[in-house]
Amino acid sequence: MKALWDEFNQLGTEMIVTKAGRRMFPTFQVKLFGMDPMADYMLLMDFVPVDDKRYRYAFHSSSWLVAGKAAET
Repeated sequence: MKALWDEFNQLGTEMIVTKAGRRMFPTFQVKLFGMDPMADYMLLMDFVPVDDKRYRYAFHSSSWLVAGKAAET
């Protein structure tokens, strides 16, 4: 269990860790082509709010649902 916690901790996640783990977000998949296999690359993703709502992901329906008003930042 500690090894799993250490793995999540290195990523800076704040979540309950169980033996099975837990997905933080739906799976994000991307395919990149034409890259140099000997080069190092960094892929970044930024989440930017588009409205004043808070959302939760419903895995059973594979959709995002409004879960209330977003917190003030």
